Amino acid sequence: MVNLRPSAPLSRLLLGYAPSDARSRQALWWHWDERLAAILQGGREPAIMAIRLAWWRDVLVQGDEGKGRGEPLVEALRTTGLSDFDRQHIGRCVEGWGQIAGAEALSAEDLQAYAQGRGGGLFSLLAGQSSPAIVAAGSIWALWDLAAHLSDPELAMACLAVAQELLPEAQLGKSAVERPLRLALAVAAHDVRQERVPIRGFGPRHYVRLLLASLTR
Repeated sequence: MVNLRPSAPLSRLLLGYAPSDARSRQALWWHWDERLAAILQGGREPAIMAIRLAWWRDVLVQGDEGKGRGEPLVEALRTTGLSDFDRQHIGRCVEGWGQIAGAEALSAEDLQAYAQGRGGGLFSLLAGQSSPAIVAAGSIWALWDLAAHLSDPELAMACLAVAQELLPEAQLGKSAVERPLRLALAVAAHDVRQERVPIRGFGPRHYVRLLLASLTR
């Protein structure tokens, strides 16, 4: 079963590079992704993970107003005025996480489906638009992030191998709203190219990589 360790602080740093008019909305999406990750942490029963993931889908995609009242993140996301685009990629994220929730073994195809769902969906939500490049960038980041939090070293290396195949597709644009995405990709892609699993999560060398990337991206 996939067992995740707690997440790294990269998202909080990336918000400092987001345009002021997009920062609060991007913060909500990063926080929401962390909430989905928390569902899988600790090796819970697959049925419980599936139920909790489905709850988020029902609340945000299906628009079940009877659920989530008083839950701060749900209320905050609802006040942004979720669009059909948002709901599409919210569902995509939930399905991506569902690909690995409770799985006993994961193939390259499973990892790619997870990455395109979670990472591609999340990066599309962050950018407010979607494209093959955004999905590829998000997929690379999601595989790198998953590798960093896995207790299985072989599966972590498999994540990086799948991510390597996506590198040529991840040619992001130069818009300000995509800058945090470009920086996240720069940090992740460096480890992916070197086939280096970030075993201890986001560490000092990643801070340096982020700083260097911020000077040119």
